Amino acid sequence: MSVAKNIPRNAHKTFDEGYIDGYQSLRPDAVPTIPSFSKTPIGLTAYQWGFIIGEDDARA
Repeated sequence: MSVAKNIPRNAHKTFDEGYIDGYQSLRPDAVPTIPSFSKTPIGLTAYQWGFIIGEDDARA
């Protein structure tokens, strides 16, 4: 799993938006299927967690 590096907090954005942004950061033309929202780890926003999961799924 990637580390929350320079992912903006984007507190007003959702897990789904983060997931799509993270996934498309590695596969820009793909339209991913968004997984169910999972509990956000302490210290991250829902957007950051979605971004991390999206990147990880795009690598798989």
